[in-house]
Amino acid sequence: MDKWLAELPIVTRSYLLASVVVTLATTLGVVSPSNFMLPPRLCDWWQLWKVAGSCVYSGGFSIGFLFHCYVLTTSSQRLEGLFNTTIGYCWYIVGSLILLLGPFWLMGHPLPSQGLFSVIIFTSCRSNPSAVMNFMFFNIQIQALYFPLLLTAFHVVIGSSPFPDIAGYIVGHLYVYHCVLRHQKGTFLPLADYYEVPKIFLKLDSYFKKRQLGDGPLPWGRR
Repeated sequence: MDKWLAELPIVTRSYLLASVVVTLATTLGVVSPSNFMLPPRLCDWWQLWKVAGSCVYSGGFSIGFLFHCYVLTTSSQRLEGLFNTTIGYCWYIVGSLILLLGPFWLMGHPLPSQGLFSVIIFTSCRSNPSAVMNFMFFNIQIQALYFPLLLTAFHVVIGSSPFPDIAGYIVGHLYVYHCVLRHQKGTFLPLADYYEVPKIFLKLDSYFKKRQLGDGPLPWGRR
């Protein structure tokens, strides 16, 4: 177990551990789940621990939590390996969560972390759309291009809201769109500057022993 955990990329491993710790703490009654949910009133967002917690906490122990762990140990692990630097993937996670906060707050959904998993799945599937993927713990294989649609259909069948999936796919599409077209002249890229890794994040890059930052965040996003 320790060896398997140590082999996970640092961002994926850190996010997985944070999710597990928070879920255990709420399940055992150490802290209230409300401490990790997005405040419904904007004036309460000064409680930064709730805003940050909502980006990690995905609910109690359930099939949804097991699925999120599955995503972090498959799609996220693979996707992080495609990035040139750890700090680049870190900003991809943080930047995606920032974009999800607004829609989730407007829709009254307290857990934007659920949307982040959809962002990761969509981006990972688009990086290799012809790949064959297994559908969670079931022995069902499907082409990566259609995997997000199957996943959303599954959530609807089990009675979950499709909103986190849809919001995540939109944010994921925005990221893929900017990566693929960022070097094409005359293309409208409203979030081009946003997807550039902030300088404060680049300064933190010295803490991670990764190779030098390349031209683009993903191999299939370069020209």
